[in-house]
Amino acid sequence: MGPCAFQLLVDPLSGAKSELSGNKYEILEIEVGIGQLRIIALLLLIRYVTTGDLWKIGDMFQLSVELYDTKRAKVLWSDRWQENWDNLPTIQDKLSDGLLKALDTKPRVEKKIETTNIEAYEYYLKGKYKHDKRENIEDTEIARGFLQKSIELDDNLLAAKRILGITYSDMGDHDKAMGILISTLKQAEELDNKHEIGHSLNKIGNIYYYKG
Repeated sequence: MGPCAFQLLVDPLSGAKSELSGNKYEILEIEVGIGQLRIIALLLLIRYVTTGDLWKIGDMFQLSVELYDTKRAKVLWSDRWQENWDNLPTIQDKLSDGLLKALDTKPRVEKKIETTNIEAYEYYLKGKYKHDKRENIEDTEIARGFLQKSIELDDNLLAAKRILGITYSDMGDHDKAMGILISTLKQAEELDNKHEIGHSLNKIGNIYYYKG
């Protein structure tokens, strides 16, 4: 999947290619035509495909997105807008709302805005990207550094804590991961953050499964 900023904007409806540089981002790493999108949808057993791009210029960014129905072979919804970079943490909700309205559906769980601290969110994006694209232990350590900095800036950014726990689980340190994830789960329950409660329980369950 595509870029750091765009991936986190559409998540959890849906990587990152750059660590918040000033380049143009594309949601797919390859150029694909309509026919290829339909083939991808068939292979993945999905009907709808979202594509888009993101430009960051100074303190502003422009975002465009399309929702394509591969069964009906038509674009269901498209939009393009410009936002101040400081509003990045709130764009995910706007994008999600547009996609859900186009599909005439509602989210199963009301998702709360993770943070209004743009610096914390940027470190979170960098940490998630670095972990997703890691190639060695050094990459994992760099990812942890970004995530820990994000948490220092906003202790309620639970997604950063969860992914920090996952970095230890992926390296086989299940006890360390469990400690972080259980703490994150408790904090999510205190904040009534059902989205993170679900994610934390899922990751804790995975650890129990792998530990046997």
